[in-house]
Amino acid sequence: MKSNNTIPTTLDLAQSLKNFSQTIAEAMSLSDLSQWDGRTLREREQKIRQAALILAGECIALLLNNLSNSPEAIKTAKQQTQGWRHPKSQGNGRVERQVLCLDNVIVSLRLPYVVERSKKVGLKRRKTKGQGFCPFLRWLSMKEGITPLIWSTVAFNGSVSG
Repeated sequence: MKSNNTIPTTLDLAQSLKNFSQTIAEAMSLSDLSQWDGRTLREREQKIRQAALILAGECIALLLNNLSNSPEAIKTAKQQTQGWRHPKSQGNGRVERQVLCLDNVIVSLRLPYVVERSKKVGLKRRKTKGQGFCPFLRWLSMKEGITPLIWSTVAFNGSVSG
C-alpha cells in the first residue's frame, strides 16, 4: 500500500506535536508583510490546514496502534467477527497490514489472521490462499486497509485522488 506520497507514522505523539509546532511556527511568521496579499494568506492557510491534517492522521495511527496492541480489543474483534468465519476457520498467527489514515499517514500493524483449514490430502495440507482475514480490520470496517473516514470521504467525493 505504501506509495510515494504516503507518510509513515512516527507512533510518537510528542514527536508529531513537535513536527506540527515547527510547521505552524513557519506558517505563522510575520516576515515581509509589505509583500503579503490574498495569495500569501491562502498559502499560509493551506500550510496550516495540511499540518493539522497530518497531525490528525498521526493521532489516528497512534490510536489504531494502541487498539491493535490491546488484548481486550483483539478479543472483541474476534467475538464481533465470529459470523464471518467458516466453521473450520482457525487462527494462523499474525500478519503485518498497513492502514491508510487521514492525509496519507500510513501505519503498519501486526494483527491476528484467520484462515479456513483445508482437509489433509495424503501427508500434506492444501493451503487456502486469500481465504483468510484479519478480524481486527473487519471489526473496524478497515478490511481494505483504509480507515472509515477515508472511505466516507472517497464516497462523498466520488473518487480516490492521489
